[in-house]
Amino acid sequence: RIDLAILKTPGHTPDHQCIGFLKNGELDFLFLGEAAGTVYHSKKLVTMPTSMPVYYNHHDYMNSLTKLRKLNPNRVGFCHFGVVNGKENIQILLKNHEIFMKEFREKIIDYYNQNPETKYVYKKIFPYLTSRTDLIEEDHPIMKNIVLGVVYGMMMDLGYRQE
Repeated sequence: RIDLAILKTPGHTPDHQCIGFLKNGELDFLFLGEAAGTVYHSKKLVTMPTSMPVYYNHHDYMNSLTKLRKLNPNRVGFCHFGVVNGKENIQILLKNHEIFMKEFREKIIDYYNQNPETKYVYKKIFPYLTSRTDLIEEDHPIMKNIVLGVVYGMMMDLGYRQE
């Protein structure tokens, strides 16, 4: 028997949801969407921040992440690049993502306090984020836009920038 579950996971957006499949009552697969970041590395089990649209809410995002860790699925899927198999691998990944997102937010605050210009914060955080991917070179325009988007999104959530 396979059942479908829809889980409310606000944060990435207020209406974000994850889809899960229960097999004989056990959570066999959970599609995370962007409830736990994105994976852009082909050799390391590391994440990047979720994209941060206008209504990203860090508090809700972290609460959703904590709830997802408690579910302990067998497999999870990301909206970008891949599936992670095994409860232990998933727990490690989600715990590391939680730590990473706290560090990322702290770095944005620290850099903003050093110099409140978006360009300065972007330049300071860029190497920290690009070290977490091997799929796009550092000078690639897509990577530059991804980093700018997540930096600006976090700055908006912190109240440093407006829509």
